[in-house]
Amino acid sequence: MVNAGPAVALRFPDFAAWAADPAREAEGLRLARRAEDVEPLFLASARELDREPKESDVPGVPLTGNGLRQALQNALQSDQAFAPPARLIRSAQGAEGRPVLPPELAGALSDEDAALTMAVVCNDVRWPGPGSGYAGRVAADRARYPLTAGMPVNISPCAFWTYDEEPRPTPG
Repeated sequence: MVNAGPAVALRFPDFAAWAADPAREAEGLRLARRAEDVEPLFLASARELDREPKESDVPGVPLTGNGLRQALQNALQSDQAFAPPARLIRSAQGAEGRPVLPPELAGALSDEDAALTMAVVCNDVRWPGPGSGYAGRVAADRARYPLTAGMPVNISPCAFWTYDEEPRPTPG
């Protein structure tokens, strides 16, 4: 996941141009008049959501700074996925209470999907163990790539995974 911060930084200008396009005005998704103003707006929204959560009178999963960052990171895989994080940024601006994640973003992965994802990601390469300096990598990544704030290089289940370099025969 160490490439996620640089990848988001490289791809974000496409989102910023989309979010500043006057065509987004009719959809209520134009976030700024100029593309270069979108990043400071996003970062300010994420910082505000990182603060002590405000009470929400709307039921649901509260939107956090990391929830916003993760929604952005996921959306950058396709131009067609830009609208949901733009809506989240818009909902965070000047919200009286804590905005909530829309249901399509709030649900957890099923156990099967989570296990499969971790099996693929963690078996791909050997990951650094739990005592190998994750805090320092997060701090450095947070400073260098503020859009992801160190999240992609944080410790994951892969740090505890047993990695075997020897290929194993597939059953069957």
